[in-house]
Amino acid sequence: MPARKHKPHVLKCLSVRQPWASLIFRPLGRKDVENRSWRTNHRGPLLIHASRTVDRDACREYGLDPATLPRGVILGVVTVADCKPPEEPCRSKWAESGSYHWLLTDPHLFHQPVQYTGRVSLFNVPLDSRDGAFGHKVLASLDA
Repeated sequence: MPARKHKPHVLKCLSVRQPWASLIFRPLGRKDVENRSWRTNHRGPLLIHASRTVDRDACREYGLDPATLPRGVILGVVTVADCKPPEEPCRSKWAESGSYHWLLTDPHLFHQPVQYTGRVSLFNVPLDSRDGAFGHKVLASLDA
């Protein structure tokens, strides 16, 4: 009998300031590392929430208009492949010295961002407590 694929009822989520959240999903030169002062043991799917906070200097540096960036929404899902400690070299151009480097792969940008209130640190987003469409959208992107 073939093993059934387990569908999660919650997914981990991380709030990221703009423009960094959007840069994770940029097609060319995307941000493939999230720099944090703390490590994570989480591996696997991670929802990316665009916080309401915008780094305007970074927007100018990357040629982005802060007014057009989505905020207060879940943009999509990535995979946390690994978390490298600050003392271990990281080859990504996005890696900052002295930070833990969360290695992000497989970005899937939602066609329509999902309004959601962010939180500090990793937090759980229940997939079955919202209107079924949210959970369906997330699970479909995981299967893609």
